[in-house]
Amino acid sequence: MNNYDSTGETLQHIAKVHINIGDMIRNLHQRARVHDASKLEEPEKSFFDKYRPMLNELEYESPEYKQARKELQPALQHHYEVNSHHPEHYAYWLFLFYEQPQTKRWLPCRN
Repeated sequence: MNNYDSTGETLQHIAKVHINIGDMIRNLHQRARVHDASKLEEPEKSFFDKYRPMLNELEYESPEYKQARKELQPALQHHYEVNSHHPEHYAYWLFLFYEQPQTKRWLPCRN
């Protein structure tokens, strides 16, 4: 006959999950508070003030749109560097495959 009572372990598990979910919620709240805040300060703000209205009026991917995006690059580069919610934040890591497919290396490479 098994006299084991799993109540204690289950309650510990529930408490641990509660703490972990609370940590995730706090992290998300913090990220929400600072999301894209860098656009409100230099060096980004003046670029976005100038180019946001222009980009809104241009046809997406048109030559004029691409030119405006190119001119916005300094602000975008800064934005990506300081905002980890953008995949471009991690762009300076190159994934290199060597001649043997099983050999892979991550190498840093800043733009």
